[in-house]
Amino acid sequence: MDDQALLQHYSEAENNERETRALCMAVKVNFIKIGMLLNDSVEECFWSQCGHENFSEYVESLGAGSYSWGTRLMRMATLVQEGILNTSEALEIGVSKMAALLPHVEDDNFQDLKELAKVAPYRDLREELGHKKVELDTEIFITCNRCGAKIVGAKFVRRGK
Repeated sequence: MDDQALLQHYSEAENNERETRALCMAVKVNFIKIGMLLNDSVEECFWSQCGHENFSEYVESLGAGSYSWGTRLMRMATLVQEGILNTSEALEIGVSKMAALLPHVEDDNFQDLKELAKVAPYRDLREELGHKKVELDTEIFITCNRCGAKIVGAKFVRRGK
């Protein structure tokens, strides 16, 4: 690859990364906004005014996931609206870890869990929330063709069950 082609390649890579980062941030911001809009729809019966039979059917008609996922987004938005989390904390934690925290909002150690969610990987948070990580045989793995990462299986199981 000559110098000009190399520069163009890095420029494309940098543009790709920049655009990906911007879209990821938009997703983070939008999950809170979507939850707030769904909360408004319930409070004001907007779903009914738009001709939907029930709220569940309305949520699923939006194309953003299941009714269950929609209600999780609503609960995440409620945490922000009620001041349990501020918007920057919600963005820092992210949608996956926020969803994992939802069943623990009333726990005495929620503030500690919230702080952990800001810094810990998802798997570590899940383990702290009562799921133990079961490592599978490390001799059995696959290597990703694209990035070369070694992928060893692991799964979560509920402790004491």
